[in-house]
Amino acid sequence: MISFRHIPGLCLMLLLMPTQPTAQPLEPAADVLAGSGDGVQDALDNSFKKMARIRNNAALRHFENKDYPAALRLFREAYELDAENPEIVNNMGYLFHILGNDQEALHYYEIALKLEPERYVAHINLADLLARRDSKQEALTRAADLLIRARELKGNKASVILRQARVAAYRGQIDEAERFYQEYVDTVEELTDKKRLEIGDFYRDSGREEKAVEWYRQVQDTGALGRRAAKRIWKIEVERQARKYGWVSTHKEVPHTARMLATRARIEHSKGRHEQARQLAQQALELAPHFAEALITRGDVLKEQGNWRGAELSYLKALAVDHANAELHAKLGDLYLAMGSPVHNAEGAFFLEQALQLKPEWTSLRLKLAQAHQASGNLSAALIHVNRFLAETTVDKEKKEALALKDSLVRLLAQGADEGSDPAVLESSPTQEDLTVAMATGRARAHMARGELDAAMAVIDHLPQAARNAEVLSLEARILHAAGNLEQAGKRLEASLKLNDEQPGAHEQLGLILMTQGRIQHAREHFTRAEELGDRNSLYHLAKLDFGDGELPFAVWVWDLIHLDRLLSARARLDAYLFEGEDQVYGGAALGLKEVADGRLLSVVIAVAILLLLTIVGSALTWIRIRGGHGLMRLIQKHPESGPEVQRVLSAIRHEVLKHNTMVLTGLVEAVEAGEDPSDKAARLHNSLFGTSRDEAVLRRLLGYKEQLEQIGRQYGVRLNLEGRDPAISSLLKGFEQLERVDSLLFRMEFLPAGQKSRMLATLREASDLLNVHGYEAIRSLLDQLRILEVDETLLGAIFRGVSREPAFGSRPIGQPLIQVAVPMPVAVAIPRQAFEDIFSNLFRNAIDSSIRHLEGEIQVGLRVSDDVDPITGLANVVFRILDRSPQQLTTEMIRGRFIEGGLGIAADLVSKFEGSLDVEALEQEDGDEGWRKAVVLYLPKMETEGS
Repeated sequence: MISFRHIPGLCLMLLLMPTQPTAQPLEPAADVLAGSGDGVQDALDNSFKKMARIRNNAALRHFENKDYPAALRLFREAYELDAENPEIVNNMGYLFHILGNDQEALHYYEIALKLEPERYVAHINLADLLARRDSKQEALTRAADLLIRARELKGNKASVILRQARVAAYRGQIDEAERFYQEYVDTVEELTDKKRLEIGDFYRDSGREEKAVEWYRQVQDTGALGRRAAKRIWKIEVERQARKYGWVSTHKEVPHTARMLATRARIEHSKGRHEQARQLAQQALELAPHFAEALITRGDVLKEQGNWRGAELSYLKALAVDHANAELHAKLGDLYLAMGSPVHNAEGAFFLEQALQLKPEWTSLRLKLAQAHQASGNLSAALIHVNRFLAETTVDKEKKEALALKDSLVRLLAQGADEGSDPAVLESSPTQEDLTVAMATGRARAHMARGELDAAMAVIDHLPQAARNAEVLSLEARILHAAGNLEQAGKRLEASLKLNDEQPGAHEQLGLILMTQGRIQHAREHFTRAEELGDRNSLYHLAKLDFGDGELPFAVWVWDLIHLDRLLSARARLDAYLFEGEDQVYGGAALGLKEVADGRLLSVVIAVAILLLLTIVGSALTWIRIRGGHGLMRLIQKHPESGPEVQRVLSAIRHEVLKHNTMVLTGLVEAVEAGEDPSDKAARLHNSLFGTSRDEAVLRRLLGYKEQLEQIGRQYGVRLNLEGRDPAISSLLKGFEQLERVDSLLFRMEFLPAGQKSRMLATLREASDLLNVHGYEAIRSLLDQLRILEVDETLLGAIFRGVSREPAFGSRPIGQPLIQVAVPMPVAVAIPRQAFEDIFSNLFRNAIDSSIRHLEGEIQVGLRVSDDVDPITGLANVVFRILDRSPQQLTTEMIRGRFIEGGLGIAADLVSKFEGSLDVEALEQEDGDEGWRKAVVLYLPKMETEGS
């Protein structure tokens, strides 16, 4: 709806620019933002649409200048003026797309397509929004359908075909994507280097390296694009040579999907989205567990996240597959140097040397290798590599750093260990024996990573007996364990732990061996010790021991409920183990065990929940029976038309149950208190309330009236709970309940002990209060509310204001009613409030509507309140006269005939129902002088407000 605040500005714009030209279409390269359409201008034939077009064109100019806030403001105004213009709606969606608000963009694109299903750019825009590498299959399918429709609308445009190729590639439909790319090449006028690179990447990710190289070689750019294409060609050639000489495991072909996932993982990692990259790499490894590229990417991510042990494991697994990868050796060297200990520094130097052997031209590695040798204490080796680096490098900054390192090394070597060496350097330098051990263990680990267990054991065997410390023994045990010699591996581990008990990995490995041998308790002890020392894998092993083999006996939830602490402890260990992701050594098995734990815990929860639910349902049903439902007042408030029926039953209760029967109870109480013989009064009370038969009893009649009231409630869809929610009936029922408790004692009251007589008297008093005070007063008050309404000027004014504010009368000023009162207010009438308000609303509405249709200026309605007495019957009526100045004719016959408009027929029905009447009066001359032309007169029976 157009806001009124636009009207002044619109009028001014139309006066100043009656022939404002329409902006030309804006056509960016992506065909995503539309300007003025050819067939739309003819439809903009009113002022609001012209104003919307002006705002839209101004917004387009701001968009061209990248002033997006101003463009958004103007697009919003254009949309508010003409929300049915698909061009404006589409432009709103595209701007939100540019600003990154995809949800709003989707909203407006969908509206644009509903407004104009044939709008080409809306199909393109929505397809671009939905089609992304990480989109779900449903979104990609929708994007593909939209692009098909776009081609139907505009033909074989190259930009649409390129989008179809990308969407097919995202969906994994390789053959279809290749067909679209070929169609794009055949259609486009000039193929750019950027598109050649994109097509080459598609073939590379699809595993078709020959086609990829063919497209990369077509890139003519000598800048960044050319370098990128050359790097891709070089990497493909390296992989070919590696496979040719058997450097890469070829026991299993890597699926195309795994290669694409690994590529997406590299892209996510380069953008800093490490968790997404780790998940994509893990998905690739699930398809191809020995895929080196995915293993390297996962190692890179884990290193970034600080999980050095996980990164080391991934790199070593990749090295076992691709042991001629110089970049991988360099990554391992960097990782060990980052760990910082002398032993790790020596291992880092070993892998950096391996990288340099594979890639001698990587000069920068020599400086890093020199620093690694210095950190591990091998100063002579560090000096050799820094000299070679200085001879090869041409970078001034790196030369300065290398010269500084060389000076430091020369000074340390010249001075010797006892003559002025840098204390910090010498103090951290390990002994020659430590260096020998570090180099040997590093080579042994490298052999193990390649699966060369014999070579690894040979390296260890060459160490002297004195150098076989705890670390060497643990490594030897790992080699023996890998070779299947569990007994000897266990002995080496026990010997290692005697030398150094704080080896979490050794405890874990020994626990595994003991568990294989069936020595579960001893295995648990070592796993517990490993857990104390921070070994994460032991969390899984202990949880597995707690769960056993996962075989669930019948009704296992009973056992789990009894041993819930053990189950929760094992579940917590699994959560802690999986906290760093599912790509750990036992990630898959831990996830499966966690599912078993969750199932068993769910069984316990369901069992407890069922028991709790049964308890809650039972409690709720009891509460509903006792406290649910409504009282009589709520019934009358929701359904005022039920008032006469309720009034009839309550009047019967007051006369037949209370007035002439329960008053006997008061006399009985007074007689007992005065010490008189109460036998006669007790007999009359018993006969009156309980009778000689149930049908004659007052209590029987009360229960019958209660049933009638509940039936009235059911007729109006209201469940009554008279015992719990109604003050009147509940008091009466409680009073009779008290009397029934002592009824059998009334006839032998003089024989009762003093204490029992005192308690009975208290019960009689309480029953008397419930029946003759609380119950009686509650029924009288309710009857008064049902049959009497107190009317004052505030009530009449509120009804008039409610009618005058109705939307139908919003365009004309309506003055306050002129109320003249000739009787003391408030005045009581015999009618429910809702019916009274309905009658007056219709009378006021008729007067206002007639005045608006026949008069100009402010509308005025009058109201006079008086009373009169029928000379024949002597009954008093309250007279309400609703006056208006409308010349429209209205007669009493028209009202009573109920064929007129304006709701007076409804008012006449209600007035008749409550023993009133309606009439029409032609006003006297003096009233005519004030402008009043007629009055609708309402007669309602006048009531007294005192209690009966």
